[in-house]
Amino acid sequence: LLHIVAVLRGENGCPWDKRQSPTSLKKYLLEECQELAEAIDKGEESEIRDEIGDVFFILAMLTTLLSEQQKFTADDVFESIVAKMIRRHPHVFAGVQYTDE
Repeated sequence: LLHIVAVLRGENGCPWDKRQSPTSLKKYLLEECQELAEAIDKGEESEIRDEIGDVFFILAMLTTLLSEQQKFTADDVFESIVAKMIRRHPHVFAGVQYTDE
């Protein structure tokens, strides 16, 4: 997905994707999250799957944009959430050493 976003934002990419910024994507993130919530309420699995994909796309776009601005990378995002989940669940991960190797 990150590769697809890089191609969309690349030299021969999509003009719309190349114009986006974190600020411009905020409204799409909110819209896609709302659509996902509605799909969950309906209980339609294929619609839920598609809406999760749309949310992942917006998150991949945001991550790519911020990586391009040298703020952080996708690896940084994943390392951060892994550390947070381990920290928040000591009853599950007590004594477990996380490594990315």
